Amino acid sequence: MKSPHPIEHHRQHCREVREKMSDHIDGEFEGDRKAFERHIHWCPNCWRILKNLRLTVAGLRRLRNRAPTDS
Repeated sequence: MKSPHPIEHHRQHCREVREKMSDHIDGEFEGDRKAFERHIHWCPNCWRILKNLRLTVAGLRRLRNRAPTDS
């Protein structure tokens, strides 16, 4: 069987890593953590997506913890 083109292999790995990003942020990650972290370290696109997801989640958590203000 022919192995996938290296770029397609990388894209597939990116898809797998991106599916696990929310679980990683929430501390519910299951799987090969070293492979996940290695990919994030070497893939600038996935690193950027994870960074932005962390910022988004942190902002939403701050909003959730704010007391409502009177209008």
